[in-house]
Amino acid sequence: MAAGVTLLAGGAGLGLAGRAAVAADAPSTANVTVKAVYLPPVVEVARGGKVIWTFDDGNTPHTVTADDNSFGSPANGQKSGTYEHVFDQSGSVSYHCDFHLGMIGTVNVR
Repeated sequence: MAAGVTLLAGGAGLGLAGRAAVAADAPSTANVTVKAVYLPPVVEVARGGKVIWTFDDGNTPHTVTADDNSFGSPANGQKSGTYEHVFDQSGSVSYHCDFHLGMIGTVNVR
């Protein structure tokens, strides 16, 4: 009987470890290059993680503006440097460039 209890407890421990591994799959940081498009256009981060956008399109300014206005880089645009945002809630957030409406991206937060 004791052997059966040990096996059950061992199985439960593996189940918890498996669930922790699934949550750890999402990175704590994601990087996006802003250069006429967002590269990559879709990123995934863990809840509490951040996305860093690096502006690298010469003299062309861009913004990073959440469709739901929950975050945004400076409204006058950036030509260089970075903008970052920490995502505290799970879900998906779409964003765009205020100057180039064809520039769209998505952050998936797990």
